[in-house]
Amino acid sequence: MLKRYFEQTESVNALPPRSYYIPFGQSQTYSERREDSEEFFSLCGPWKIRAFESVSDVPDDFWSVAPAAEIEVPSCVQFYGYDRFQYLNVKYPFPYQPPFVPNKNPCYHYQRQFTLPGGSGKTYLLFEGADSCFYVYVNGKFIGFFSCPHAVSEFDVTESVAEGINTIDVLVLKWGAGSYLECQDKWRLTGIFREVYLLRRPYGHVRDYRIRTDRNGRFEFTPFGADTEIEFAGENFSVKDGETCVLRLENPVCWSAETPHLYPLAIRAAGEVIYEQVGFCTSEVKGGRYLFNGKAIKLKGINRHDFHPDKGAAVSLKDVERDLKLMKSLNINAIRTSHYPAMPEFYRLCDRMGFYVMSESDVESHGVLERYTDRSKCNFNEIADNPLFAHAIAERQRYNVLSQINRPCVAIWSLGNESGWGENFRRAADWIRSADSRPIHYEAVISCREDYYTDKVDFISRMYPPYEWLKEDFLKDEKETRPCVLCEYSHAMGNGPGDLAMYWDIFRTSERFAGGFVWEWADHGIRTEAGFLYGGDFGESPHDGNFCIDGIVSPDREFDGGTLELKKAYEPVAFRETD
Repeated sequence: MLKRYFEQTESVNALPPRSYYIPFGQSQTYSERREDSEEFFSLCGPWKIRAFESVSDVPDDFWSVAPAAEIEVPSCVQFYGYDRFQYLNVKYPFPYQPPFVPNKNPCYHYQRQFTLPGGSGKTYLLFEGADSCFYVYVNGKFIGFFSCPHAVSEFDVTESVAEGINTIDVLVLKWGAGSYLECQDKWRLTGIFREVYLLRRPYGHVRDYRIRTDRNGRFEFTPFGADTEIEFAGENFSVKDGETCVLRLENPVCWSAETPHLYPLAIRAAGEVIYEQVGFCTSEVKGGRYLFNGKAIKLKGINRHDFHPDKGAAVSLKDVERDLKLMKSLNINAIRTSHYPAMPEFYRLCDRMGFYVMSESDVESHGVLERYTDRSKCNFNEIADNPLFAHAIAERQRYNVLSQINRPCVAIWSLGNESGWGENFRRAADWIRSADSRPIHYEAVISCREDYYTDKVDFISRMYPPYEWLKEDFLKDEKETRPCVLCEYSHAMGNGPGDLAMYWDIFRTSERFAGGFVWEWADHGIRTEAGFLYGGDFGESPHDGNFCIDGIVSPDREFDGGTLELKKAYEPVAFRETD
């Protein structure tokens, strides 16, 4: 019988999170395309699929029967006629009874075969994203369970695969206990929506590594799992497992959004090579100001979801690159990954193209508010203080931070979004502080008056505050020692935004203001023959109507008046007439 792991928030048998990288064969040269690695084997493309109305309908040996229909991976099942489209902003799509979800819980059996080349070594199976949770089997053997949709999950399948033809079966559930942490403003879509692949690696390979730099040229490298040889700045160094190599580069060209300069690093061990790109930079809060490379900067930001009008959350690398180029053309220099980590290659693109990233953990429990008709009786901190979710909230921080800890573009870590404030987040912030030096953001601390001035987060953050709050309440608050960043400050819906110039007139008056992020990048319209549709257009209930049509660009990335307003407000240079 299928174990009810979906009623728990812990994953099963997944390897601990590590920094994202793709190893190459020892004799291979550097390539930005991971498909060029001889150790990388994509499992994307056509899979077989069978739909079940409920997880209770799934046979104990579901993997023994091949599905008849076909689906492309990555994708969302709703675009193939399964289940239904549903857009919600703040409500849960099911009754609030954590950790339980409805018995009528749609799920999907994915199956495909792959041929494993001969040779010795370790074999790992990686999923970059599947919503909401999934079970995975290889050759009829249970491999594991994973419950964090936007994290890279990795499983060691060395003992389960054989040379020649192998079969992989994945059971993806629409909802699980983790769905209580995924009440985000978006279409509620299901499926393997990011890439799946195998890594064939030699025994004794590097498991992980840390790269630390500063703006003065200090470079630190620490490998985990193997002794390494590294090549950096034209020199070679031997670094033992767990030890730290410290170097100093004279007069480094520092990384920033304006000058995204990167230095190549090669890491060699056990017959493979990992190619890295290193940026020298520092991100810190000091003296009530947010400093990047020691200077106060303004984040001219945008909030970005994974969304495409024809594919939903299953955006490709080409889609992301197109969006980033458009953002550059609009003077945007910062991106908040609302409200979950982006695909790992997104961060590599931001390194190369130059964007400051606020990387947000996959945590939002906004729906607890909607259970109360009398808001005065609402406890927004239910999940924030609930021990049932302590492990999951901590785990989602680890996947966010450890996956992208080596990326220079990550300027700020965000604990999540609109989930109240409580012990689970205090501990999460403490863990991030112990793991990395970059500042921590979390807007929802503002909802907890008794802990308003907590030192667990490094910014005071607000959504859509009145101008008077910025000029009076914040700047004149003698107890407030943190800079202000507005994680959402202007809503690009309808005729909006319309208020960007007023906000930026205020932001420019003081270095205490670190800027902000407009909500949001693109309208979330589903393209059909009848045009772009939004919440309620598919007969679903409940829904939140056209509230998803709130982007600075249209679903197909066309510009309008709001787009040009943002470009003007974000101009990097201002001219003033003088006598």
